[in-house]
Amino acid sequence: MFGSVAEGRHLLSSDVDVLIVTDLSPGEVLAALWERGIDDPFEVHVVKRNALEIYKARSRLIKIALPTLSNAASSREREAQASAEPSRKPP
Repeated sequence: MFGSVAEGRHLLSSDVDVLIVTDLSPGEVLAALWERGIDDPFEVHVVKRNALEIYKARSRLIKIALPTLSNAASSREREAQASAEPSRKPP
């Protein structure tokens, strides 16, 4: 995260700038995020690892570790299985 929220100078109307550093195609990452509903107030920047230094030089960065897309998919599958099982209520 970077920008006004990371720097503590945000307003109610501020967006939340999120920087994703990846070896994947930025376009594919953005498309996957949009499919999953990432929208305002998030402003997502997807860059290759070599562009990280530019952001470090210009902004305060706060690292937030999130699950990878594949781990998130596995988690959703486990949740779906759990919700499909009949609930066990005590007698």
